[in-house]
Amino acid sequence: MVNGAPASQEPANLEQVFPFFIALDEGTRIVRVGRSLVKLIPGAASGVQLGELFTPQAPPGPFAYARLVAMQGQLFIMRDPQTGVVMRGQWQCWSGQLVFLGSPWFTSIDELRGTGLSLNDFAPHDPTLEALQLLQIQRLVTEDLRRLSERHKAQARQLEAAAQVKYSFVSSMSHELRTPLTSVIGLSDAMLTPGSAP
Repeated sequence: MVNGAPASQEPANLEQVFPFFIALDEGTRIVRVGRSLVKLIPGAASGVQLGELFTPQAPPGPFAYARLVAMQGQLFIMRDPQTGVVMRGQWQCWSGQLVFLGSPWFTSIDELRGTGLSLNDFAPHDPTLEALQLLQIQRLVTEDLRRLSERHKAQARQLEAAAQVKYSFVSSMSHELRTPLTSVIGLSDAMLTPGSAP
């Protein structure tokens, strides 16, 4: 039991299942970190206080050991103020240590590219990669729709200009045809009217 919380056995393959894990002692000093977290945040090392690396985002509050133990299983979000990296996960007690099980929270492929991480740095079950793929697809589709919309607007302007040219031509031709026709009709009426002399 760890501070009133049952301690479960740590899996032997913690590194593979949660490559971004952080294990703390009761003083909230880092005891161990996952291999991928070290690549992402080089300052993450044994003996460092968690509060020196991260700022709690949700729920807000201090990195107090008892508080974190009480929050087991709840969503916890923390941010590295130096790099801007946001970590999203939960706290769990294992083998006498409090362990953060989570992964970085990226909102674009570009954010991931800037970190130096590769696909192999993520656990196979981590939904971050699928979410990033969906965001990338959404961005590409949005760009395609924007280009199609611009092309459609340009074609609509061209059609409007062509319609205006056609209207001007028809109006002009109508006037040009009506003027001589009016004269012909008037002269024909005059010739058909008895007693009128041309």
